[in-house]
Amino acid sequence: MAVRLVNPNPVGYSGISYGENGIPPDPYRLRFDEYHVWNGTQFTSKAVIQNLDIGWALTGANFTLSYNATLTGLVNAVLDPGWAGPGNVVDTATAGIINVVANNPASPSGTVLVLNMTFQIKAQGVIFPRFRDHLTNPT
Repeated sequence: MAVRLVNPNPVGYSGISYGENGIPPDPYRLRFDEYHVWNGTQFTSKAVIQNLDIGWALTGANFTLSYNATLTGLVNAVLDPGWAGPGNVVDTATAGIINVVANNPASPSGTVLVLNMTFQIKAQGVIFPRFRDHLTNPT
């Protein structure tokens, strides 16, 4: 069993922290083309439990997800409707932190969707010109 963040349309690095060491294994790392202005761009990500065996008899999950609130803003975080509760909580009150408590999953085996998230890029580093631009437009 593994808990993963999944970005169905990876467009770039978001400033989100993942996993135990803060670096997700590829393909979970989000990437941006550093030559494009991404400020204001929204992207979605999902927190899922993968390879869950029915024998684990999962009755709930809780985790804290952190992200760099200076670079990335949280637009929304919504618990998948398959979690029946009671006591479900998605706490986004502190910038940079999402605390999740989810109880009674509808299908407690295989790949279980826990949380849908939408983020917006707030800040991006210096955008350097592409090398080929210097070759084609030497001004």
